[in-house]
Amino acid sequence: MKILKDAMRDAGVAGAGGAGFPSYAKLDGRAKTIILNCAECEPLLSAHRLLLTRETRAVLEGLRLVTDALCADAVVAVKKSYTKTITALHTLLDAEPACGSPRLALLPDVYPAGDEVLLALDAAGISVPPGCLPIDAGAVVFNVETMYNISRAAQGLPVTEKWVTVAGAVERPFTAPVPIGIPLSALVASANGTLAPNSAYIAGGLMMGCAAEPEDPVTKTTNAVIVLPEDNWRFARRNTPIWDRSLRWDRNLRWDRSLRWDRSLRDLKRAASACCQCRACTDLCPRRLAGYPIEPHRFMRAAAMKDLRDTAVFTDTLYCSGCGVCEVVACPQGLSPRALIQAYKNGLAEAGVRPEKKACGNVSAVRALRQVDETRLKIRLGLGGYSGLADIGYAPPAARVKILMKQHIGLPATTCVRLGQRLEKGEQVGAAAEGLSLPAHASISGIVTEVDKDYVIIEAEGARYDE
Repeated sequence: MKILKDAMRDAGVAGAGGAGFPSYAKLDGRAKTIILNCAECEPLLSAHRLLLTRETRAVLEGLRLVTDALCADAVVAVKKSYTKTITALHTLLDAEPACGSPRLALLPDVYPAGDEVLLALDAAGISVPPGCLPIDAGAVVFNVETMYNISRAAQGLPVTEKWVTVAGAVERPFTAPVPIGIPLSALVASANGTLAPNSAYIAGGLMMGCAAEPEDPVTKTTNAVIVLPEDNWRFARRNTPIWDRSLRWDRNLRWDRSLRWDRSLRDLKRAASACCQCRACTDLCPRRLAGYPIEPHRFMRAAAMKDLRDTAVFTDTLYCSGCGVCEVVACPQGLSPRALIQAYKNGLAEAGVRPEKKACGNVSAVRALRQVDETRLKIRLGLGGYSGLADIGYAPPAARVKILMKQHIGLPATTCVRLGQRLEKGEQVGAAAEGLSLPAHASISGIVTEVDKDYVIIEAEGARYDE
């Protein structure tokens, strides 16, 4: 196991989505089941299914390396509508038993199927208790690209590329491996530009992604660039701040009365006047349906009334995944439970409050009837007119890349190059710090034109980059 962990750390393998947890730290002897996550969590995303279809052997080799190191079982979780991916898996596994014998788990086409808590339940029948990680229940979840990078790390190849989907209001949607650090605008230009005169970029999906600027660089966790008109209702609402600053609590869970409310006061007053306590947000909450003690409707009432008598109403929000079903699908009043919950979670985190470990409740008997169909969600988000699959394409070579030193959870890498230094693709530009950390590598060959503690900029030799 140590050899594989060292190879993964040296190659800079992080979770290729989400928060970017250093993958070597997930190799834990407690693991009994390894789950390969091929459930594109949001509409328009297609990188993982296309990568698994195109690089089936490499992905399964990574899976075999991990399961052999941990002496664990393997489950490949794929949405049942990914027929080409399923065919590619069956073809290879039938022809080459040496690739291992993972079990295929077909998932429904619902959102958010990629949530690791729900994935463990649906793919392997494993309940992850509230406040715990999947490893506490004997499971480890890796997404497809992470496993692909593990197989390459075993060959001594560092992470220098990222599979990214470019979709939405662009002329030619595509999915391709691109150099880490390339600006998002270069990817949109490769899609023949935008179709909207006033467009906005979202890094990731529209439900859980965030607003991005055209010159933001691709990182190890950038799964998609979604381009939308600025007046798309979900984009405007998703990226409007709720608080002037994060809600503050002290360690005894007393409200910091010095906070200026401004817009947050307006939203809380809307909740107080419009929330009819219909329970739709709670009844449709994916984690609530899986047995987690989350009750958004009670939270909305307590927050609006500033009722702190039962602090569990607030601390239980720490089990929320932030999927947004409560405000996009459930609420008939157009309120913002997810955004308000996230603001309170930020305040609790600042106060040092951590989620308490609890026993998992019973899975709801009506869970299957209350899951959110992905096609309907796509229409609800105003994405119905956009291509359903951004197929394999080719991004142009990068003339300039900006390699961030922190693309993962943990300590940032430390820059280890000098101005004017010539680098080959794959050379280290940032050394891993002591503790939980990862190195960073050059994604193109070229000259170092700027060095900062937070990033390194490399320009390809002979390329002209116009600011």
